[in-house]
Amino acid sequence: MDSPDAALPFDDEVIAMDDLILFSPLTSRGVTIPKESETNINENPHSKTLGGYDGGVEVGFNGEWSPLKFKTLLQTLESAKTAAENECSDERFVTLGDSAFSVHAHGANCGAHYKFVMEGNGVKFYIHANPRGPIQAIRLRYGYEALAGRDLFAVHANTLDWLKEIGFTVQKETVSRVDLQVMLLRSIAELIAPIFENRAVKLARDSKIHMKGNQGVTSFTAGTRIQLCIYDKRRELIDTCDEVKMSLLVNDCLDGEFPDELTRIEFRLRRDALKYFGINTIQDLLEREHALVDYLTFDWFRILNDEKDRSNSALQELDPVWQEVRDLFFEYFPGPVENRKPIDRNTPGRREIKCTGNSLIKQAVGCLATAAALAKGVFETECQALAFVADVVGEKVKTLCNRVRERVIELGIVRGVEPPDAIDWHLDPRYASDSAEAVIYEFRAVFDEDVQYERVRNFAVAGCPF
Repeated sequence: MDSPDAALPFDDEVIAMDDLILFSPLTSRGVTIPKESETNINENPHSKTLGGYDGGVEVGFNGEWSPLKFKTLLQTLESAKTAAENECSDERFVTLGDSAFSVHAHGANCGAHYKFVMEGNGVKFYIHANPRGPIQAIRLRYGYEALAGRDLFAVHANTLDWLKEIGFTVQKETVSRVDLQVMLLRSIAELIAPIFENRAVKLARDSKIHMKGNQGVTSFTAGTRIQLCIYDKRRELIDTCDEVKMSLLVNDCLDGEFPDELTRIEFRLRRDALKYFGINTIQDLLEREHALVDYLTFDWFRILNDEKDRSNSALQELDPVWQEVRDLFFEYFPGPVENRKPIDRNTPGRREIKCTGNSLIKQAVGCLATAAALAKGVFETECQALAFVADVVGEKVKTLCNRVRERVIELGIVRGVEPPDAIDWHLDPRYASDSAEAVIYEFRAVFDEDVQYERVRNFAVAGCPF
């Protein structure tokens, strides 16, 4: 195979798609596809499959093993693992139920140490040798090979049946990662350009544009707990030279064609976000996926047809291309018609504050005292101490303002944390500005004036735009 940095040719005379590695669909065990009344998945109006759950869906299971079957399984896996360590390729394969797996030579750490790792049919399993208490006995990761052009819920139903067959009874299921994606037969520039034109509305604060050499913009990412990634899928496949993914995408999703333009829009959710939305199991995901994509493609991120008007953005018309994106998400993530459930549409990541504002201020004073002792030694006057604080905040005020805004969003605060009774927390309107430079100027101006200590103290506590 060519080096990863080499461009993969796509001329049919050079590489015939039929000659590439193919994975057979997971239908050998008679997968039960959910009824149309449960999933509302109608016949695909496209000849291509342009959306679905991406590889990387992760699920953990707590439960009980059949003692005899578990003992036999551990012996089988131990022998296969030893063979893998000794590079005996033929003996590292095991058959469990009617499925074949390759056992890895090494275990993995996934919150706990899982001694055995095996994979087959695009699914990677992590088996704990001695699960106790809250430790999940089994974790799994559905790869792209398992989900490309297939129904996640049918594949998962197949997995649950297989777990019963090998002697494991599931008592608790926990989804820890989900990636939802759709693809447009359009250039990535059609989605990236409006972002530069101030037409994007987003809750994420840490968005980034990625460029590569002379290829221009290759991707856009935003968010952490929830992450949006818009990227050039065609370019990714060419650059990575991944023949397996190429085959799966072209044959199972794109009707045998590799388009000139292909852009993927993908939302990635980790455990804390899923938990916030009430998604703990695959069944929860099915019931809430319609509400979830509605939130992700409008409240959390959207592109407008005109420049953003902060006072009226909720009523502004969507960009036609982004409306196409929304329509595709609704098409591929419809949820059940008869039992759709809502989600909390507030920003995920909010958590209860279990301490008072006063205790946080005491912590901050303690940290500042340590920093001052290391940097300055003993202060001779209180004014020197205040000047030190002014310099620290003045240098870091832009970072402070940004972090405060992030914390307000995370904690769901409307107007600020409830102030301690001992402090007058009145905010002067002059200091409500978003301009870091203005705040620095005002802050330093007060400390340069010959004013009473109490006035300076009140400014230091209440003057910054908390």
